[in-house]
Amino acid sequence: MTPTSFDFTLTMPGDTRLVDAVRQLAKHAATYAQLGAEAAAKLATDVQRATEEAIAATKAQDAPLVFRFSGDQTEVSVKISCDAPGGSPHLGHVRQPLTA
Repeated sequence: MTPTSFDFTLTMPGDTRLVDAVRQLAKHAATYAQLGAEAAAKLATDVQRATEEAIAATKAQDAPLVFRFSGDQTEVSVKISCDAPGGSPHLGHVRQPLTA
């Protein structure tokens, strides 16, 4: 794992009380990838918004959400899906380029 090559997955219940934890993790991933403060804040805000939308989209109390954080030489990416029976429907994808 390096700032320009990482990939990790987090599964958590779709609970609005945990949205800030996801936001902070997105900000940490952005900082690890050496994004500037403004870009890291934007990624964190966009991931927060996408997480809130995913929770609303599941229409189920505490449905498990899967977050795939990845980074390469071009961007930091966060994919959000619902861990549902029969597959994981895609609910959101946030990207932040490493350069403006």
